[in-house]
Amino acid sequence: ATLPPTVKILGPKGRADVAALMREADVFVFPSFFEGLAQVQIEAMATGLVPVVSNMPGFLQFLTDGVTGLVFDHTAPSPVAALVDALSRLISDPLLTARMSAAGVEKAKEFSYKAVTDGHVRHFERLLERAVRG
Repeated sequence: ATLPPTVKILGPKGRADVAALMREADVFVFPSFFEGLAQVQIEAMATGLVPVVSNMPGFLQFLTDGVTGLVFDHTAPSPVAALVDALSRLISDPLLTARMSAAGVEKAKEFSYKAVTDGHVRHFERLLERAVRG
């Protein structure tokens, strides 16, 4: 399978370019064979981009295939073909893409700085209560 001419592969970019690129993009592809979870995956979801990721264990704790993004098998005989198939699925089904985008934005809220900080505060408050009770 070949990618349509509307798909751009940009390669590595500096931090300053990432936010602008995410605003312009439709999909976020993270085809890593070794890094399971990166902050940028959650940032992409927060902007409404649908992540297409390899089946590394780290991010699979947060992404539900077909709900908040798509997963391709990086161990398949042709991982590039598996990635192209996932991208083709998004291109051919804009309603699916829109549903996954909305679900990803909601899921990413669980990992906002406020949500994570509030969770830590609640945890430390429980620890303090246990310590006070003896």
